[in-house]
Amino acid sequence: IKMIKKEKYTTTTLTPIVAYILARENEIKVARILIVAKQNNLPVEEIKKRMRDMYV
Repeated sequence: IKMIKKEKYTTTTLTPIVAYILARENEIKVARILIVAKQNNLPVEEIKKRMRDMYV
């Protein structure tokens, strides 16, 4: 994600589009982690440990 964040402002190549797609995939993974953690009644602290960095 750190590498992707740098590329989101590049306008002369396809890298912003690729970065956007990779960021959306990462958000889906984060949502899955959150849903499974909530279903398994994990404590908030444990959920925070498992969360990934976001693109924004």
